[in-house]
Amino acid sequence: MFLSEDQDPEELKKEANIKWSNGEFESANELWKQALKECIKYSMRGYPTKKNRDMQLSLRMNLSLYHLKKKEYAECIKQSDIILENIINLNETINYYEKNNNNEEYEAQNEQNEKNEQNEQNEQNEKNEQNEKNEQNEKNEKNERVSDSGSYSEDVEVNEIRQKNDKDNIDKTIKESISDPYIISKNTLIKILTRRAYSFLNLQEYDNCEKNLNLIKRIDGHNNDALSLEYKMKNEINDYKKKQKELYKKMCSPVHSNIYIEKKKTDEKERIV
Repeated sequence: MFLSEDQDPEELKKEANIKWSNGEFESANELWKQALKECIKYSMRGYPTKKNRDMQLSLRMNLSLYHLKKKEYAECIKQSDIILENIINLNETINYYEKNNNNEEYEAQNEQNEKNEQNEQNEQNEKNEQNEKNEQNEKNEKNERVSDSGSYSEDVEVNEIRQKNDKDNIDKTIKESISDPYIISKNTLIKILTRRAYSFLNLQEYDNCEKNLNLIKRIDGHNNDALSLEYKMKNEINDYKKKQKELYKKMCSPVHSNIYIEKKKTDEKERIV
């Protein structure tokens, strides 16, 4: 239940995603920001749940995408930095993914985890609906089955379903603690680093761009986006150096020097007059 002044961040995000898919980027951005404020509000009240954390990460990813699309590269970097700053074990996470970089079995599992993440919300909604149906069925069965003493008899089948659901929830919690030791997936981490690298490249901050590309290559040495950005960065650096050399030659050429000397003499005469 939400207080009167509160809004459901999940509903805000859904509405924003629809607007984004319809090309209403500004409206989507405002809704994402509002949803993020609601998430932060709940966490400040002392509710730092995994769902809240994942929601904040997802919303900041969406905000960084918006700024990237608008070519607001500094803001894109800012949102990406906030995500990375909230990963306490970032270096350990990078080392973990680097270690498993060439492990085909791990790659397959990670891909499956990504699919699970994408379908997580739909699965959760389905489970909630099923739980509600089970509860309603249990009530209906109890109303229909009355013992000789007048008390409600326990419906064994419904009870078994409830126990199975409880066991599934426990198994899911244990599985998450084993298969998801880090709070950010490999693909999401690469996406963040790629956006930072692309933004730094457009801001001509080549050193920072290279740092992010190196991190991506540690995690995935054959990442096509990283290789493409690296190629583009090297070309831009070479073009920049070439232009600098041409400018230096032009400044040092006799013709340019004579023009500079004549201009200086003219300026001195004007000051004397």
